[in-house]
Amino acid sequence: AMTVFPSVQEKAQAEIDRVVGSERPPTLDDLEDMPYLRAVVIENYRWCPLTAGGFPHISVKDDVYNGYFIPKGTTVFSNAWYVGISRNTKHYPNPSVFDPERYL
Repeated sequence: AMTVFPSVQEKAQAEIDRVVGSERPPTLDDLEDMPYLRAVVIENYRWCPLTAGGFPHISVKDDVYNGYFIPKGTTVFSNAWYVGISRNTKHYPNPSVFDPERYL
């Protein structure tokens, strides 16, 4: 996300510089004092979920979904990125936009 949204990277870097300085790298303990960086991390997980493939399920009976036959015992993965709450406009206005400030 940082390479796609350089203004976000600039704000995050400015916050790191202000809180930590240039003498040492930031630690997890510093995150408490960096609300913007914390918001960037949370928004990154929403914008690009780690489990894009979803969790596996096994069909318990034969089924047809949108014209596709799914035999009993088939392992099925949902597309968590597409159907997940992270793209739900009720919860996230403009869900395709990377906006850390929605968490501030």
